[in-house]
Amino acid sequence: METILFNEAMNALAVPDRGILGYSKSKIAEHTKRHLQAEMIGSQRFVLDDNMVRHCVEASFEKPSNLLKFAERAIPPFDSVFIEWDEKTKLSHVKSQTEKLVGEDKVDPDDSMASKKCGYLIRRINDRILYTCVWSDPDVGVYFVPYGFYFEPDSPVFFKDTQGTVLDNDIRYSSVEEGEEVFRNHQITSALILMGRTYWMTQKEIDSGFRAINPDYLNDPHSAGDQDSWLDVLEGYKTFNWFRQRILTAETAMGLYMNDDEYVRGYDPKENTKIVNQCNVSMEGDVRFLICALGFLNYDHIIIENHKPDQNIKKRKYGRIIPQNEYRVVSIDLPTRAKKIRRGILTGNGTPKKRHWCRGHIRRYSDGRRVWIKPHERGNEAYGTIYHDYLLKGKTA
Repeated sequence: METILFNEAMNALAVPDRGILGYSKSKIAEHTKRHLQAEMIGSQRFVLDDNMVRHCVEASFEKPSNLLKFAERAIPPFDSVFIEWDEKTKLSHVKSQTEKLVGEDKVDPDDSMASKKCGYLIRRINDRILYTCVWSDPDVGVYFVPYGFYFEPDSPVFFKDTQGTVLDNDIRYSSVEEGEEVFRNHQITSALILMGRTYWMTQKEIDSGFRAINPDYLNDPHSAGDQDSWLDVLEGYKTFNWFRQRILTAETAMGLYMNDDEYVRGYDPKENTKIVNQCNVSMEGDVRFLICALGFLNYDHIIIENHKPDQNIKKRKYGRIIPQNEYRVVSIDLPTRAKKIRRGILTGNGTPKKRHWCRGHIRRYSDGRRVWIKPHERGNEAYGTIYHDYLLKGKTA
């Protein structure tokens, strides 16, 4: 039996100098490690099987207007969730879908550097949803990506939010105007990469504007051509603008890789920007995939089976026995050609929903009104009940 990523990651956190790639022995690293251990052990664990991964990938290539509808429902079912999958399987489906859209000659077939397993620790913090990426490879160990991102469908993120106590990024500017411009550029570029550069290339409205400015924008959006012009093209595209206003990169595990002097001295802006860009590229396209994975989780066609590993099977790694925590395997009962059914599930149209609590949220109307919707129950009890974290009953995984 192969161990899941969650168990490997918990094992690596127990012996970080051997299990975590690039780990720095320092007080800040120890503090970050303990924080991650506590957050992960309290999470609900889900493993997407290969069939579920395929459906998530295929759904993630829907046109942006449909993806926006999916995103509005992509709320984690618990306040702390760990979702993982086989990354090689995911990339093979991504390649297949991309070839259909842009042609085989525009797809990089080399996935030899891809990790075998990938997952995200997803937590609600200060009423925002924070995503921390984790991957593992048998040859190098476990890696917690230093920078993750916030993605909150109900709440746009503005520059002023990053200068307060909730999303403080510890960066100050000589003027509000300078800060807002830097923030705009960073947010647009991050959203472009995290949602997938090739994906946006398939959207004719946005791609035609790009190509009129700079043919190399896909290779390096940070420095290619007239940056202000292509940022304007992106920002002028309504659906992209909706996504970019809700995505913000955030430090999630950087402390694992810093020594105490670096922590006291603070981040070097240029080096920090380089690290953020590298992290974004390593997570490219994951926002779309996670939107679909979370959107699927609460609906009737989803099959969730509790899996309790055999405690008599002992596997060792990094000098200690890997813990065998329980988890849930997530599958989907759909035919191979199920595009319309998938869309119905993710938009909430034409598919029965289980009884569940809906969190309070702001509803936005086309006329600009913003109305607070109180927490309430919805769905059909005949199809079952979903118990969220604040209504947990009995023993959980």
